[in-house]
Amino acid sequence: RPHFGCWRPRVQPILEQIEPDERHSFAWRRSQLDRFSFFWHVHPEAELTWIVSRRGTRYVGDDVADFREGDLVLLAPTVPHTWSSPAGGPGRVESVYVQFLPECSGATFLAQPELRAVRRLLERASVGLRFTGRITAEASESLLAMESAKPLQRMLRLRELLDRMAHTRSTRP
Repeated sequence: RPHFGCWRPRVQPILEQIEPDERHSFAWRRSQLDRFSFFWHVHPEAELTWIVSRRGTRYVGDDVADFREGDLVLLAPTVPHTWSSPAGGPGRVESVYVQFLPECSGATFLAQPELRAVRRLLERASVGLRFTGRITAEASESLLAMESAKPLQRMLRLRELLDRMAHTRSTRP
């Protein structure tokens, strides 16, 4: 395991293909695994990941940090990343995440003045953003509600969540 701080991966990230189902413009997933295997990858979609359970190491760009339950991270498109957890830990590692193209609501969607803060949020996420405080509870509630939401409601929940995240100061790169 590399030391904490900056690290330089020696391999190019693998291009991951994200395929939402035919009823949605973005992917919503719940992952329950014995462990996160190291899978250094990149995709053209932005990604919002919430860690429900377990701990491990998060690699984003050239940064390495621990993750734990409640970790909430937003990555802009094409940011190389992976999460890794040790084998044999207690319980399963669980995460909920959404992967979306910023233009999934139309090419000019983020150009609208009402979405200026969301556009800036995604620009700031080009190095990855970790959220703390009250927004993590709000995000976990929204992400879990998306599972059973009808397609339009799922999209609206994502837009509302991104707007709330854009207006919080509880972030760090």
